[in-house]
Amino acid sequence: MSIQLITILSIAVLLIIFALGTAFNMNLGILGFVASLFMGYFLMDLPINTLLAGIPVSLFVILVGVTYFFNILRDNGTIDLIVACSLKLVRGYTALIPWVMYLLSYLLAGLGTQGTAVIVIVAPIALSLAYEYNIDQLMMSVMVAFGMFGGVYSPLNVNGIGAENTLLNYGVEFSFLTTNLSMFAFTTGLSLVFFCLLGGIKLFKQGKVDPSSLAVSNTESARLLSSATKVTLFQILSLLGLAVLIFLGIYLKLNMGFSAMLIGCVLSFAAPNRQKDTINSIPWPVILMVCGIVCYIETLNTIGVMDYLEQAIQSFDNPKLTILIASYIGGFISAFCSTLGTLTSIIPMVSGVLDDPSIYTPSALACLCVASTIVDICPFSPTGALFVANAQGEAKTTLYKRLLITSVLIILVGPALAWLALIVLI
Repeated sequence: MSIQLITILSIAVLLIIFALGTAFNMNLGILGFVASLFMGYFLMDLPINTLLAGIPVSLFVILVGVTYFFNILRDNGTIDLIVACSLKLVRGYTALIPWVMYLLSYLLAGLGTQGTAVIVIVAPIALSLAYEYNIDQLMMSVMVAFGMFGGVYSPLNVNGIGAENTLLNYGVEFSFLTTNLSMFAFTTGLSLVFFCLLGGIKLFKQGKVDPSSLAVSNTESARLLSSATKVTLFQILSLLGLAVLIFLGIYLKLNMGFSAMLIGCVLSFAAPNRQKDTINSIPWPVILMVCGIVCYIETLNTIGVMDYLEQAIQSFDNPKLTILIASYIGGFISAFCSTLGTLTSIIPMVSGVLDDPSIYTPSALACLCVASTIVDICPFSPTGALFVANAQGEAKTTLYKRLLITSVLIILVGPALAWLALIVLI
């Protein structure tokens, strides 16, 4: 079977996975593993061990460890305590909460915090705030994610450093200024759009809100705002554990999942009778879904589909069109895989046209970065999966579907907007 036919078939299988999952409410992870078996083992005769190598073990550990740790913090009221402090900062102005979370994510990423680590830290707090103040959780998720996206290409962040090093291998200089300004403009603009579309204007109109009037005013955070509730020793230890998690993950570069498991294991001795509920609360269906889909994408990479797409894109003679196609491919792949990993595979596709006088090289690179980053809200990526895992008061499947629809729209429109702004209009 030719590689062209294999590529068409693999894309068709991916679309079938989405269709079956949506129509019959089936776990996409199971369908992804079955598709990997079909495409890899039965069609291409790959060994089972090769297919198993495509399972994202690191991502599995991050999702399990992080949700386990924050389940403990949520169970003992620590998340409510953090939420209460955040509510005091905004002084009841509900409309400011999403923007505070946006700026917090942006600053953490800009100061060097790895993207997933930013979401690990901010998502549980932001979604708890959204639940407390009746803010749309999709809007909150998008704004937290876009805040992180806006800062991940700083000279201190691994994405910015990695992109620069990749380009140096091809003799191309990476412009931090152009990329960061482009990313910040896009993420801020898109955040404003989603803020307005998903109820932000209504939040501004309602002005200040008294926490005691909220539908969930019986929560720990509302009680903390209305009275001098004592903070427990367990909550103090949990806050220290959160600080240690940030230190281990950001400064010592220890895997966030292992770090979260380590600290969660220590904290669990304070309430050993709650361990069963804590484990059961881990969103296993979400984790299964992410691992299965990523396994399928890795199978396609193994059988040469990604290499074929790389060769096909290099066959175009129009440099601007090449950048557009590469942006769409980068956006699609990055929705399922690591953004930095996607860039390292996309940049070689366009290395031959970066010196073309008809395009401005820093803008072309910024276009690729924007297109490959803004799609990470997809629930199959670590970023999107963490939002689904931390959904509050809304069925996880509901938020998952809304994030999926949003990410599809961004994949379809985002690269074209970046291309028009940074390639055509410049």
